[in-house]
Amino acid sequence: MRGWVRRALFVTMSLVAGVAFAATLAAGNEVRVRASGLGDAWRTGRIFRTQPGCLMVKFDAPAPGGYTSASLGGIAALEVRDGGGWRAVDVKPIHAAEPADCKGDND
Repeated sequence: MRGWVRRALFVTMSLVAGVAFAATLAAGNEVRVRASGLGDAWRTGRIFRTQPGCLMVKFDAPAPGGYTSASLGGIAALEVRDGGGWRAVDVKPIHAAEPADCKGDND
């Protein structure tokens, strides 16, 4: 398979995967995360969507340094409340499929 065809196929599959994973994250979902620079502890919160369409996590309580939210790009691990437990979600493909405005310097 030619290189450009392989790359186009990869990009298409990545976008499809990002859309499929995004369906598992919706505004209001209860989540817990481990975020870069905030230590190893899980932080609980909820998913919200900003005006440009970026998914973020609003923490239930301020994190060290006074942080109240985190972008998907700053999250090392994310789990969604699933009944009585937690289900891991890979945020990398979701973040990759977000609009360009969602990929800032703090990611």
